[in-house]
Formats: sequence, C-alpha cells, structure tokens
Amino acid sequence: MKINYICLLIAEILILLDIIWFLIRFFKNRPSREKFTRLYIIRLAAIYLCVICLPFLTILVDTGLTGNIIISLCAVIALEITNKDILQPLD
Repeated sequence: MKINYICLLIAEILILLDIIWFLIRFFKNRPSREKFTRLYIIRLAAIYLCVICLPFLTILVDTGLTGNIIISLCAVIALEITNKDILQPLD
C-alpha cells in the first residue's frame, strides 16, 4: 500500500472520529440558535467540505511523507478548531 493511501486513511479515520465526538458534544450541550446565521452555516459547510476533501489531495499530488502528513494534519486541526468555535458559548 502506498504511503499516500495510508496518510489518507489515517486522516479520514481521525476526521470521522472527530465528527462523531463533535456530534455527541453538540447534542449534549445544544448551543444557542442565535449564533447560526445563514452566512455562518455556509462558512461551516465550506470548511467541512474542504476538511473532508483536503486529505484526498495527497493522492493527486505526491508531496512525500512529510507533505502528506502536514496536509492531513492541517485538515484534522482545521476541523477541531471549527468544532470548538461551534461549541463555544455565545459571548
């Protein structure tokens, strides 16, 4: 198995686990609806789409082991930052 596919698989598993953990926290805490404007939801959808598609870039472009790990790690970190932003209470 090529290193590109291994990085992709690990990143997508981490993203899936992070989304599941986010859904558990989201339904447990229920953030206020005032935060979810139309523009905010469009921004979140764009971020989630990019986060899911970014690791697939490692298959198209061979950046070596370090590049693949950095691209995948950026996707996972972006998802975590977005999830914390959603769950953060409205100030």
